[in-house]
Amino acid sequence: MVAINDMAAGAPDGTEFGDDGVRPVRHEVPEDAIYRPETIGDVLAWIDQRIRVFPMDQVWLTQAGPLMNWSADPKEEQWAQAVTEILFGATYGGPGISYNMGTKPKAASFPASENWESYIFSRIQRRYRSKLARPTKNQKSIYGCYNIASWRDPEPIQDDLGGPDKPAHADDGSSSPSADSAQPNDTPPVVGPMKDGELLANPVGPRWKEQENTDPAVPIVVACQQLATYGALTRGFRIEHLDGIGYAAQFATGGFAIFSGKPATAGDEPPPQGGRWYSLLPASSGQAEGDPPPPVAYEDLLTVDRARQLSPPIAPGTIFVFDPDAGAQKVTLYLSRYEDECIREKILLKHFAARKTPGVQDVESPYTQQDRIAPDYQQELDLVRPKESPVLLREIRILEQQKLTKFAEQKRAEMQAKLAKDLAEWERQKELARDTKTKAVIIDLTKQLDGSHIHYVLRVHKDKPLVQLMDTSNGINFWAKIKAERRESPGRAALMETMKLGIVDGCAQSKIGPGTALGFCGMGVTPPPPEDLGEMAAFIRKARPIGLFRLVLTRRPGKAVMTPDDVLYVSRLARMYGSSPEQNYTIAQMLWGIRNTPGFTNLQPWVIFFIPRGVLARSMWAHGGREMTLSMFMSEVAPRKEEFGKTQKLILNTHYVPAVAITNSGQQHPDYAGKAQFQCR
Repeated sequence: MVAINDMAAGAPDGTEFGDDGVRPVRHEVPEDAIYRPETIGDVLAWIDQRIRVFPMDQVWLTQAGPLMNWSADPKEEQWAQAVTEILFGATYGGPGISYNMGTKPKAASFPASENWESYIFSRIQRRYRSKLARPTKNQKSIYGCYNIASWRDPEPIQDDLGGPDKPAHADDGSSSPSADSAQPNDTPPVVGPMKDGELLANPVGPRWKEQENTDPAVPIVVACQQLATYGALTRGFRIEHLDGIGYAAQFATGGFAIFSGKPATAGDEPPPQGGRWYSLLPASSGQAEGDPPPPVAYEDLLTVDRARQLSPPIAPGTIFVFDPDAGAQKVTLYLSRYEDECIREKILLKHFAARKTPGVQDVESPYTQQDRIAPDYQQELDLVRPKESPVLLREIRILEQQKLTKFAEQKRAEMQAKLAKDLAEWERQKELARDTKTKAVIIDLTKQLDGSHIHYVLRVHKDKPLVQLMDTSNGINFWAKIKAERRESPGRAALMETMKLGIVDGCAQSKIGPGTALGFCGMGVTPPPPEDLGEMAAFIRKARPIGLFRLVLTRRPGKAVMTPDDVLYVSRLARMYGSSPEQNYTIAQMLWGIRNTPGFTNLQPWVIFFIPRGVLARSMWAHGGREMTLSMFMSEVAPRKEEFGKTQKLILNTHYVPAVAITNSGQQHPDYAGKAQFQCR
């Protein structure tokens, strides 16, 4: 996305330019005009005009030459640009946790594949399933999934089709929220699961409705596995092709339907054919027919020129999975009680770090020695004695300043209760750590370990052995590359300052990382896209970013610390989208919008993005939620919801939390002046 800063952006009247007469280096507002409403209005009008008049497709024009050397298929390039725009700048985290949309009240447990993240993923598909609940034979468990009826009634739906004698006609209430104005015969029919063209009379899992998605949406927070999942969904695959849960940074991902060619659920239609999971191990997941393919040397997968020679070869959408346990099913280690009960995952990581060859499951480490004596962990535990949370203390102070005494007292009580619980657990662990004797512990490896990672290919060069990855760790590498290039060719624009947790398209590379390859366990090439990529690109550009933002204008503090007196303007909280499908104010679009703002030498624009939570998040994620403004939510939804109490206010860090902040630079060096910068929490 260097294109954001490479594209000529214009400059306000009175701008001083560099020696080339093109690059703006200075535009300063007189001191006596800084606090005038007209000055603030000029900045806001500049940003508004840039966002509304100059679409992002113009930004890509600066990269037209280099991009012609990559994909030979123009639709592949359309997809790469569109997916970059909607995910650029997303902060690192799990959408299900970050949006915190709650659980179904009085509902039975649901399969792991049916949760809020599955629903969130389905919101970027052109067609998606509204799963319907169905009693099992013992009538004790209900299968189903999370869904939202409408933004006006943003409660999770617990659907029920009734008895098996009326599988296709029951009204389950899960039709599109836009059905308020639809005719009865517009309600989608129940379509599955089926066998031989007929609905199963008593399916093992839920039935579903197939619905057209006229209101796509996308999160502004993703971790590596969700980012990779969007690499498949935006190419036209469905969440069902990813076993209903999306990719995971685990060896087990290689067995997903998208690679095996077999349906993940009995009675479901088969996924597109032609994908393949390349494993380093003999017991690799195979294709729909025949024996599993033989293992492949890791050099043939992690080196681009070799990966291009495979059949099928590396291609856009291909994933790379790094898993510390490399698919091992279980391991026997000799651990003390403290190690087993309190720091087992940390020990597992140390154990697998002893691997000498990528993909090997059987590893020898000090923890496999029968006569092992555990170290004394007392000093280590003393350093982590629980204390009051600085974050919660800050939230409590904010609530007290807003005179929300009841909420502040409730938050303080919760903090103290948690501290007491944490101290009790800490004392228990110290007591356990006194015993250094070890015994054999057989560990079933069912949990994704820290250090697992996954990323996907955004572009493959049509001639050279190069790929461009979409990766949550691109920011660090990207910034280092830009600094190196600047030394060689001054005048090259920079996109951001140091950024460690935001999503950005990466630099060209001939080898695949990250870092050590010892945790690498496989590569997955997806089948040919089931949807036209040009149409998918147009569709995903209409996706609403489910987030909020405030525009802030301050004095540029230079080396001094910013004070409240430096804040000139703070906008109202606003949605990251407008009333029409073309009004989607992505982070990339807003970054483009704050280029060369009036007074960039001594005035600093900021756009601060927030993640909605709870009821507000559910209303925003609901199909048809584009029509809902925040004032409509507060007047029609909030009064009926207990979480808003009597305050009827949206409270920071309760109903919405900070995610990303962007600004531009005022440095007078031609490479920096007026250029956009990027930071994540």
